[in-house]
Amino acid sequence: MCLAGNFSFTERLVVKYAGAAAMYFVSKKLKKRHDITDERAALYDDAETWVDALMGQEYPGDTKPNLADLAVLAF
Repeated sequence: MCLAGNFSFTERLVVKYAGAAAMYFVSKKLKKRHDITDERAALYDDAETWVDALMGQEYPGDTKPNLADLAVLAF
């Protein structure tokens, strides 16, 4: 197993759990900023908007967008 860095067991645990706690609070702040109450519904709405905007275009893998297209075209 290759580990990037020379961190002790304690340092790895602190980073792991402090990072998770920080991301929890970041997600709450983002939800409030974008007025999101239901994450799943917001995700599906945004995905539908994205797919509708790309209709009629050629995609690398097929005639419909797939996850690879989302990863490349979403940025």
